Formats: sequence, C-alpha cells, structure tokens
Amino acid sequence: MKIDYFDQNLKQKYQTPESHIEVGDLGEKIREEILSANENFEYVKRPEKTLRGQPFDRLCRKLGKWYIVEIKAAQQGFVGTPSHTQKRRMREVLEEVKELEPVLLQINLGANKYKIRYGSEVRSLIADNERKRVELDSVMYWVKKTIAGQE
Repeated sequence: MKIDYFDQNLKQKYQTPESHIEVGDLGEKIREEILSANENFEYVKRPEKTLRGQPFDRLCRKLGKWYIVEIKAAQQGFVGTPSHTQKRRMREVLEEVKELEPVLLQINLGANKYKIRYGSEVRSLIADNERKRVELDSVMYWVKKTIAGQE
C-alpha cells in the first residue's frame, strides 16, 4: 500500500468559494490527475455510462499492464471500500479477463492525501468470502437455547 500527497492546488483549481462542489464531484476531478500525474497511468478511461452494474470506476494501463480501478473519496479519512455487490462483480471481471489487475484508490480530500493499493492487496479485500461457511455454531447454539426457553 502506498500513501502519498496530491497537490493541494488541485482542490483550489476545482473548488472555488462560489462553486459549491460536492465531495464526490471534487474527488472525481482530482482522481484523474492522481492517476495520470502521480501514478503514471498512460491510459485512463471511464466506463461507458450505458453499462449497467459497473464494478469499477476506471480502466487504466501502465507500462503495458491493464488495471480496473475503484475510487473512493471522502472529506476526512480514507473511508470507503467496494460494496458487497461491487466486490462480487469485480471478482467476476477479474476471473473472466485474466490480463486485468485490481486497484483501489482512496482519497482523503481534507488531508490532501491518497492511498492506493494494487493487485494482491486489493484481491484480499475482495476475496470470495461468501462461498465459505462462516463459523456461527456458538451463535446458533445461543439462539436455539434462548428460543427453547433454556436461558
């Protein structure tokens, strides 16, 4: 995982006192510059708006390698990861198109910082956990005992 700063002038470039730009829109504008200028992606493409159920925000290329990039921006902190449905869809894309690697870009607008994770770090965040049985034996025992009036 890499944590780095982005130029604070980027916010001023897009957010003037009279602009009333929302956090999401500001993050949208800054992300392009982070991907191109800071992370050196030579190709950054937004999926077509007509595509339904988009599991990522950008399709990018760097040094001949292709990436799907999910981007989350917040005013404070590094919040936001892909939703459960989005993770499942990202996995499906990655399983189908073997040339792709995942990237998660989180932007902290208040601190002028971003955090970026590549490849296996992102794969561990979107791991296929729902196919594995979650250990609920102790909870189920308690529920059954309580329902039976033994507690």
